[in-house]
Amino acid sequence: MRLQINFEEIRRMVAEKYHFDMVMKYVNTQTVGIGTALKLGPFSKDVTVNVKVERAEGGKLILGYNPAMGVDLAVKGILALLKSQSAQYGQIVESGSNNTVVIHLDHIEAMRELLHVLDLKGISFVEQGLLMDAAIKSLGK
Repeated sequence: MRLQINFEEIRRMVAEKYHFDMVMKYVNTQTVGIGTALKLGPFSKDVTVNVKVERAEGGKLILGYNPAMGVDLAVKGILALLKSQSAQYGQIVESGSNNTVVIHLDHIEAMRELLHVLDLKGISFVEQGLLMDAAIKSLGK
């Protein structure tokens, strides 16, 4: 089974739930650009990081990024800033090892409900959004 979620839906959900404005842009089937405006006092700088789907396992999505030119420092800084703004956000996204970010999909209410009945097999991207490959779990024994 394939489910598609548009980038705009993801952006709106993140903005409403976590008060974080971001932009997602298709790069290729395994990579998406995620950007935001960083505000440092009176200054604002648009920052985009390309992230690649490394793997989906259980209720986790592991995304990798290239640490070149200070990206690693920026990613860790953004994660620390977001965690300080929302305790709930800190349970959803964390810095992983080897330049990865771990997204705990099972900590996102809407995803938790889906993962209760679906086995996530993989995630890829199309121009308009994210594609989830999943199989229906066996619900009875």
